[in-house]
Amino acid sequence: MGFILVHSEYMTGIGRALKDQVLFGHAFRNLTIINAVECFMFCQQERICKAFQMCRKNKDCQLLSSNQFQSPSAFVTMIGCTYYDTQSVNTQMSSRKSSCAMEYCQNGGTAITISEWDKSRQRCICVPGYTGRYCQHVVKSCRRYSNSRTSGQYKVFDDNMNLFDVFCDFDSNSTTAWTLVQSYQLQNYHKFMKSFNLDNPINENTPRWDFYSLSKSRMESIRNDSSKWRITCEYDTEGVVYTDYMEGWNDIIDIMTNSRTSGQYKVFDDNMNLFDVFCDFDSNSTTAWTLVQSYQLQNYHKFMKSFNLDNPINENTPRWDFYSLSKSRMESIRNDSSKWRITCEYDTEGVVYTDYMEGWNDIIDIMTYEQFSPSFVCSLDKHKIDYVDVRGQNCRNCTVPIIQAPYNPLHLDTYFSMCDFKPTKSLYCDSAGEDNFGRYLCTNPNHRCSSFPTATTQTWFGSP
Repeated sequence: MGFILVHSEYMTGIGRALKDQVLFGHAFRNLTIINAVECFMFCQQERICKAFQMCRKNKDCQLLSSNQFQSPSAFVTMIGCTYYDTQSVNTQMSSRKSSCAMEYCQNGGTAITISEWDKSRQRCICVPGYTGRYCQHVVKSCRRYSNSRTSGQYKVFDDNMNLFDVFCDFDSNSTTAWTLVQSYQLQNYHKFMKSFNLDNPINENTPRWDFYSLSKSRMESIRNDSSKWRITCEYDTEGVVYTDYMEGWNDIIDIMTNSRTSGQYKVFDDNMNLFDVFCDFDSNSTTAWTLVQSYQLQNYHKFMKSFNLDNPINENTPRWDFYSLSKSRMESIRNDSSKWRITCEYDTEGVVYTDYMEGWNDIIDIMTYEQFSPSFVCSLDKHKIDYVDVRGQNCRNCTVPIIQAPYNPLHLDTYFSMCDFKPTKSLYCDSAGEDNFGRYLCTNPNHRCSSFPTATTQTWFGSP
């Protein structure tokens, strides 16, 4: 029985099948396959495979690191197994092997023979900056060198195909490869006072530990070929130590742009229980906001409690139409925050500062605040907020008619306002004033939170 397969790099075939024979002690890989051809294909993918054998009714494929000619003493009888040599195929194609070998490696790589008994089996030695079986990969970061696993200096290309030196660290506990982009001693800190989105090349052609930084363009080239970033201390003397260490994902915090991605994240409560929250990262500042409540107008009757009463609704699954954290989880987030805010229609429009309210926890703590009468006289120490807008009318650092009682949820009653903020054209409904940002027994369709049944209201805690 014989087979011939043509690979893109060389031509090879399966030799004569030797029934009831095996090469004992040289199998380096066992596979369960369909037939001898499939076993042969696996053998051709392994550089050290020189022969193979089939056992257990031709279902057990054993790849061999030697053959009957190199290890004749290991070639023994075993009923039920069949041994196969692999061999070069001598055809009219053989005269073309030398030219094919020259085309085998790309990007200036050199083909070398890896088997004395089969001259057609070759591998490539790549020039610096290229890697892969055929030198087909352009190296943009240390990631492409991860098979070497020896930390040290390597060459990579930038986006303009300029070759330069970098230092690579290969994680001994994973396949992760790290590329050094900056390193400096504390005494040189004054030369590293720029953010990563500003160009600050320092000795960029010579990686060193005391005084070194790549240009912004080279950092971006490496970032584009990476998924994570990290910051280490004293790597040059101690290696990677996870004390005084930080690591993050580029798609969450891109240190080259300081951009952050809003979305679902996990946080701990005060009892160290992990749960999901939705985070909004302010694109104009460092402030991060955590969603604690969101609901559609048509569901307002389920949100008639104040924040100082427990009212968990779908608290393990952040959603926009029907959601509220428990009081304990809200308090845990409030304790790690300095501000609160209420937004309208965030799920469809993002943050819009029309129909919006924001305040400081140390002036109005919405978790404990209580004021029932809509006609109270406002004071700066109890009723002042940072910013408010109702139907396009707004003020900053002003007092507002904010109401909350045990079964009267946090809201503004703008009709009866005795405060700095007195928006015009507020509605009056059966002895009650217009409700904004909550309660919604007297609604104004011109307010974004109450403009239609599925309009949403969100409450957040945040901090820079």
